[in-house]
Amino acid sequence: MDLGIAEARARVLMGQYGLQGKWAFRWLRESGVAGKCDFLDKELRLSRTYVLANDETIFLDTVNHLFAHALSDREAHCRIWVEEAAQLGVATVRDSVKYRDLLKQEVVPKGWRAIDTRPELWVYRNCLAPIKRRHSMSVGLR
Repeated sequence: MDLGIAEARARVLMGQYGLQGKWAFRWLRESGVAGKCDFLDKELRLSRTYVLANDETIFLDTVNHLFAHALSDREAHCRIWVEEAAQLGVATVRDSVKYRDLLKQEVVPKGWRAIDTRPELWVYRNCLAPIKRRHSMSVGLR
């Protein structure tokens, strides 16, 4: 995907989701990750290499994945993030039984950890939920 089009699209979406003015958009020079949310600097970062190598569908899914982290104020793939990502149509949530099932559970499902008694803070595998523990998270390559 063209970088200029991608950046313009990301900025428009940031405005639509209420992130404009609260979060900044930046390009990454790294090629080992698709994108990052830097909670300390409030920056959403996308890899130039990743965007150039993929089409608009994959770009939108990745950027919405990052936006879900920013909107939920969570680094982890916890229930709050899953709900936000589902609203944004993130494919990994929409197409995954593990995430859909989480939204229906009353007890901690297999493969998830309870770092808190509140279901919205159950996290998948080894994710850390409170954003205070780390200052940024990365979206890996698929």
